[in-house]
Amino acid sequence: MIQVVRESTLTPEDLEEGERRSLQDPASVAWNLSTTSFYKSGGRPWRIAEVREGVCYVGLVFKRIENAKGQDNACCGAQMFLSTGEGVVFKGAVGPWHSEADNSFISVRRRPRN
Repeated sequence: MIQVVRESTLTPEDLEEGERRSLQDPASVAWNLSTTSFYKSGGRPWRIAEVREGVCYVGLVFKRIENAKGQDNACCGAQMFLSTGEGVVFKGAVGPWHSEADNSFISVRRRPRN
C-alpha cells in the first residue's frame, strides 16, 4: 500500500499566508502517520482487551464544534470493532445537533410550527 503525504502537511510554515490550509496539530499529524504506517505494514495498533469471539462492539461519540460564525455545531462519530481488532470509523455530518437547552446531542432538530 502507498501512503501519500503532501509536503505542506509536514512543513506548513514554508507556505505563503494565502496558501496555508487548516491542519491538525503536529502531535496529531505524527500519530496519524505512524499508526497508519504501522497498520499498513500488517500491525494492529489497537485492540480491545478481553472481547468475546464473534462479537461486534460499537461506540458513539459526539463532539461540539464552534464554527467561524460562533455557532455551536456538533459531529457524531461511530467506531465499530471486531474481536480480531479490525475496525471501521464513521464520521457524520457537522450540523446543529447540540441543544443548549438541556446540554444534549440530538439527531433531528425540531423546528417550531407556524
